[in-house]
Amino acid sequence: MSKLLLVCGLGILPLLGVAQGNTPHSNDWWDREVWSRLAYSGSRTLGYQNYKFEGDAETFGSLTNYGTGLKHFTDIGSFSVQGNKVLGIFDFRAAFTDNRFSDPEQQQYTLNYKRGFYDLSYGTIQASLLPGNRFINFSRSLKGFVGDYKKGRFEAKALTSTARGAARTITIEGNNTTGPYYLAAGRIIGGSVKILLDGVELRQGVDYVVDSAVGSITFANRTIPPTSTIVASYESYDVTGSNGTVTGVAATYDLGKAGKIGLTSEQQKTGTKSATNERIELFQGFGNIGDQYNLQFEPIPASIVVTVDGIVRTFSVVDNGLAEFYLSPTVPSIVISKVAVFSSQTLQIRYIPKLILTVDGDRSVTGFNWRLPLGGKGTSSFLNYSRATGRLSGSAPSSGEAQGVDLNLKQGKSEFKLGLRRIDPGFRTVEQTGFNRNEDVAEYSFNYGTKGIGATANTSNSLISINNGSNASASRVVNTGLNLTYSDPTNISRNMSRSQALSWTQTNVHNTDNTRLTTLGFKENYHAKKLTFGYGVEDLTGRGRVDGTMSGLGIQSFHTNATYDAGKNWAVTVSAAKSNVKTDKDKSDGYDYSLRANMAQTGPWTLAAEYALSDSGALASLGGFLNGNSLGFGNNGFGGSGGSGTLSTGQLKARRTGFSAIHQAGDNFAITFAYSNTTAIGSSTNNAKIDVLSMDASWRINSTHSFQLDYSRVKSDFLTNSGGTGNSDVISGHFQGEPGKLWQYSLGYSVLKSSGAQLSQDNLGLSFGLNYLVAARQRLFFNAGTSKTRGLYPQNDKSIEAGYGYMLGAGIGLVGKYSYRNLENLDPGSSAGTFRAKGFSIELKFDLASRR
Repeated sequence: MSKLLLVCGLGILPLLGVAQGNTPHSNDWWDREVWSRLAYSGSRTLGYQNYKFEGDAETFGSLTNYGTGLKHFTDIGSFSVQGNKVLGIFDFRAAFTDNRFSDPEQQQYTLNYKRGFYDLSYGTIQASLLPGNRFINFSRSLKGFVGDYKKGRFEAKALTSTARGAARTITIEGNNTTGPYYLAAGRIIGGSVKILLDGVELRQGVDYVVDSAVGSITFANRTIPPTSTIVASYESYDVTGSNGTVTGVAATYDLGKAGKIGLTSEQQKTGTKSATNERIELFQGFGNIGDQYNLQFEPIPASIVVTVDGIVRTFSVVDNGLAEFYLSPTVPSIVISKVAVFSSQTLQIRYIPKLILTVDGDRSVTGFNWRLPLGGKGTSSFLNYSRATGRLSGSAPSSGEAQGVDLNLKQGKSEFKLGLRRIDPGFRTVEQTGFNRNEDVAEYSFNYGTKGIGATANTSNSLISINNGSNASASRVVNTGLNLTYSDPTNISRNMSRSQALSWTQTNVHNTDNTRLTTLGFKENYHAKKLTFGYGVEDLTGRGRVDGTMSGLGIQSFHTNATYDAGKNWAVTVSAAKSNVKTDKDKSDGYDYSLRANMAQTGPWTLAAEYALSDSGALASLGGFLNGNSLGFGNNGFGGSGGSGTLSTGQLKARRTGFSAIHQAGDNFAITFAYSNTTAIGSSTNNAKIDVLSMDASWRINSTHSFQLDYSRVKSDFLTNSGGTGNSDVISGHFQGEPGKLWQYSLGYSVLKSSGAQLSQDNLGLSFGLNYLVAARQRLFFNAGTSKTRGLYPQNDKSIEAGYGYMLGAGIGLVGKYSYRNLENLDPGSSAGTFRAKGFSIELKFDLASRR
C-alpha cells in the first residue's frame, strides 16, 4: 500500500504542474516550491480499443497495438519524474513502464528525505552500511529502506529490503582478444560489475564497458593475453523466484585521538520459491540472415517457441542445419536466425526463464572494528582492526570467525602497508559482490614514487579454504611481486615523452597438486607530436593442472600498438599481439593483428578502412588451468551463490576487412558505400563467413520533397557441422513531400529476396501515408500498406487506417482512428497466422520528452 501511495503521488505532481500552465511564475509559491523543482520525461499512451476479428486470436493479439490487441483498455509507454528539494525537503526519482515485458531495471522509484541529523531513502537504492569492517563490506542493489542518523561524533545506519539480484563471482582466462568476455548470466544489474585483472581493480567505462542485457564485458584498447586472469563480481536479476530479505544496522563513535569504533550486524533470509512464469518478448525483424535477438533473461532452452507474424518457426537448441532459429552455444540468452526477418514482420519469442535465487541460505554476521589514526593531524596513516562472526543455517549449517589487522604508514613519497587476516573455513557472510576469500593471510607492500620513478614490492602468503558443503579443501598460495616504472622527466614537457615498466611476479600454490607460476614482463611507451607507440612482453613459466592433468606450462606473449596522425584529417592505427603456449603434450600460437585508417571529411569525401586478423589458439585460454588469482572464488561460502569457477571463452579465429566511403555531392545529395567481409570460427555466436555490401543515396529534391534509396546484400556461409549458405538482398525507397502548408504525403517501397537451404523467401511491400492539417491543432490522416511474401511461409498482408488527431496542449494529444487488417497465411497445411480484424480506438498521448 505504501508503494502504491508513493507511485500515485509522484505521478500526480507533473499533471498538477501541467494544469498550472507552461510558463511558471517566479513569485508563485507553487511554482517556486514544486513545479520549478520537477524534471520529467518520457511518453505514455492511454487508450480504449474495440476490435472485431476472426481467425487466429494469438496472432491478432501479438501484432495489434504493440501486442495488446486482445485488451480493451491499454496503458503503453514509459514515464520518469525527478524532484530536487520539493517543498524544500524531498528528493525523489521514479520510472514507470507499462510492464508488458516486466523489465526490472525500468521499474524504479526512490524517495529521499534529508534534513538535520537524518538522511532517509526508500525505494530502489544502492544500499550499504557504514564502512570500516572489511568483513562486512556490504553494498547491494536493493528495494527497501535505508536510514542514516549523524550527530556529533555518533553515526548510525539501518536498512531493510528485498534483494533485487543474485551476487556472483567468476573467473575467466584471457584469450588474446579485447572481448567480449561473457559472465554466464544475462540481465546484469547496471553498476554492480567489478573487475580485477591480475589482481588490479579496473574502472568501468574507462578500462572496460558492460553490456548488461547480454551479460558481457569488453575491454577498451586492451588485448587480454592468456597469461592474465579476469575476476568478475556482479549481480544478476531474478525474475522467477520470490526475493529474499536483507536487514542490517551499524553504528560508529569517534573517540578523537583514541580512534573510531564501530559495530555492525546483518541478516539475510531466503525467499520462498515460486513457479517460473512464461515470458513473451517481441522484436521487429532486423532484416538479415544471422541476426541476433537478445532475450532479457536466460531461458530454459526446451521452453523456447519462436513465431514470425503468428506462424511458429522451427527452433533448435543447437544449430542442426535445418532449424531457422537456434540458441547461441556460449551466450544462452541470444537467439540466432538463419533466415531474414524483415522489418515489417514481428518476431515473438516465448520462453520460461531459468530460476535464479537472489539469496542462498539464511545468513547472519555481526562484527566490531576499531580504526586508530597514526601521526599528526591530516595524516593518512592508520591502524585498523576488524572482527566478525558469520553463520549459515539450513541443511548444512556452518559458522566461523574472521579477524584482521591493517597497518598503513605513509611518509612523504613512501608508503608501507601490512595486512594480517584469518578467516575460518566455516565463516559465512551476507551475499555481496567483492573479492574477499576464506583465508589465513599475511601480506605487505612497499611503494615509492617520485618524479619519473616508481617502485612497488609486495608479498602475500595465504591459506585459502574452499568449502562447498560436501567438499572441503585448502591451498597455500604465496604471491611475490616487484614492479618498477620510469618516465623520462626531461621529455615530459617536450613534444616527446617516454615511460617504461618492469614487473616480476611469482605464485606458488601448494595443495594435492602443486601449481607454480613465474611471470616476467616489460612495457615501454612513447608519445611524440604525431606518433604514439607502445609495446610489451611477458614470459610465464610453471607447472599446473591443464584440462585435468598436471603439466609443465610456458607462455610467451608480445603486444604492441601505434597510432600516427598523418595529417589534419588522416589517422592510422596498428596493433598486434602474439602468444606462444606450450605444455608437456601440446603447443599453440595465438595472435591478434589489426590495421585501421580513417580520413575525416575532406571536401566531399569521408573514408575509413579496417583489417583485423586474430586467432586465440586452441590452448590460449587454458580453460582447465587455475592460477592463484582464481582460487577461492565460486561457491566458497564467502561470496554466496557464486559462479562455477573458471569460465573460458574458448578458441576463436576471426578475420575482418571493411571499407566505407561517404560522398557529399553538394548540399542536397549524398551517397554512402560500405563493404565488410567477416569470418569467425569458434565464435560464441555465429560461426560464419559474412559478406555485407550496402549503398545508400539521399536526395533533397527541393525545400518540400526528398527521396531516400537503400540497397544491401548479405551473404552468409555458416561454418558449423551442419553448414549451409544464406543470401539476402534488400532494396527500399522512401519518397515524401509537403505540397503547400496543409498537405503531407509519403510513399514507401521495399523488396527482399533471400535464399538458403530450404529457407528461400521473397517479400514485396508498399506503403502510403497522407496528412491534412485542418486547423492549427487538428489533422486528418490516412495510411495504407500491402505486403506479399512468397517461398517459405507465404502470406498476404493488407492494412488501412484513417483517423483524426487533436492537440490538447503542449505534448498532449487525442487521437481517434479506424483500422482494418487482413493477414492471410497461404500455407494449406496451417491455419496459424491468419486473421481479419476491423475496429476503432481512442488514445490519449502524452509526450513529455525532457519537459521541465
